Amino acid sequence: MVETRLQERSLSEQVDEMRSLHTLLAAEVKTQHDSLNSRFDRLETKMFNTISRLQAVGKAPMDPGPSHPPISNNNPNQLPDPPDTNGYSDQRPDRTPPPHSGLASRLSKIKFPSFDGKNLRDWISNCEQFFDIDATAPELKVRLASMHLTGKATQWHHNYMSTRYGIFPSWTEYVVAISSRFSEFYDDPLAELVELKQGSDSVVEFLDKFETARMRLILPEAHALSISLANLNRHLSLHTR
Repeated sequence: MVETRLQERSLSEQVDEMRSLHTLLAAEVKTQHDSLNSRFDRLETKMFNTISRLQAVGKAPMDPGPSHPPISNNNPNQLPDPPDTNGYSDQRPDRTPPPHSGLASRLSKIKFPSFDGKNLRDWISNCEQFFDIDATAPELKVRLASMHLTGKATQWHHNYMSTRYGIFPSWTEYVVAISSRFSEFYDDPLAELVELKQGSDSVVEFLDKFETARMRLILPEAHALSISLANLNRHLSLHTR
């Protein structure tokens, strides 16, 4: 009996210890999450303040400078006061105004790609092109991409982030995770090329699709030509051969 009670007490102590460790871990994760959110908020505020200041400088009108009324000097032996140069601005007509913020200019012209769970490979490629052109900070990539998810992709993102206690991963980690959910089960570039038929497409449209699919693999020119001719509509294929 004594041994059984000791075992029960030991098991109870282990359970209490595991609960304490779980509580400490949850508190630590929450602290890290709050710290990351705080850092991101400060970074976002600083970025927009900088953009606002740069835009204000670019749009501010030229200050013509203070007007100086004629000074009456009753004492011929007293030298006049020097002119006040505060607020003086160069009024040359050839002066170039300060440039606007490059970030604001780029963002106004580029549309971030959206993703609904289809064509994952194209979406990832478009995202990375956007990040390169926009010089997006690494810690903002996943946040920016997640704002443009729709449908099933949005549901997956919420579930995924809940397993991470709201802590955003790196872009590379995110790509691996989303690919495990939405990538094609079987991806064979050669099979895709062979199965690509002209159908109702024009010759130009078919050749565009064929070249796009061909870029995914290394194929001798003669083999590529043979496949493309075979996949044309029959009357065109016979005529071309």
